[in-house]
Amino acid sequence: MEPHLSESTLTVGHIGSLYHPDPFRKFVLACRGCAAKQNRSLKIVRIGDSPEMAKIAAENLARFENHGELLEKDALPVLATCDFVYAMYPHGFRFQGFRQTSLPIKLSTYIQAQRPIFAHTPPDSELAQLVHKHGVGTVCSSQNEDAIQQAIERMLQTKVSRDHFEALRSELMGPDQLLLLRNALTGKKLA
Repeated sequence: MEPHLSESTLTVGHIGSLYHPDPFRKFVLACRGCAAKQNRSLKIVRIGDSPEMAKIAAENLARFENHGELLEKDALPVLATCDFVYAMYPHGFRFQGFRQTSLPIKLSTYIQAQRPIFAHTPPDSELAQLVHKHGVGTVCSSQNEDAIQQAIERMLQTKVSRDHFEALRSELMGPDQLLLLRNALTGKKLA
């Protein structure tokens, strides 16, 4: 069931820490522009403690609503009230191996909250590939505020079905993953 979203407020959710503040700062500015075009206010829902996020919130770029540390079961209903959620991996060679071989832990929470994911990341990341493959949001690799705003506007016009989230959940946390983990832990080779 689709949650009732506010017509007067553009609400963006984020859980956990930021890998780098600059892309998020540009993202927030783009969200402000998008909200202004729609004659809405902007609210960023924060879950978890992140020094980088606290710095950006202190800059008063948007109205931040800090929920602090929450158990996942308590975070899910908060995130489910958001228009969409934010995940990122930074550009640059320094982060290349990291973004190509890992996924943000927050992804499993976002899948359960079933809100579209704004993946602010280069296209070579695992995050970008999964969001694109399963159609659960938008991938934006730009650091340009106007391009980010256009990507947000496109995403807000797209509905993501529950089936898309379920397909992604199954790929990441389904029985095949449990078998791979068991084999890795026991040293068995895959057939």
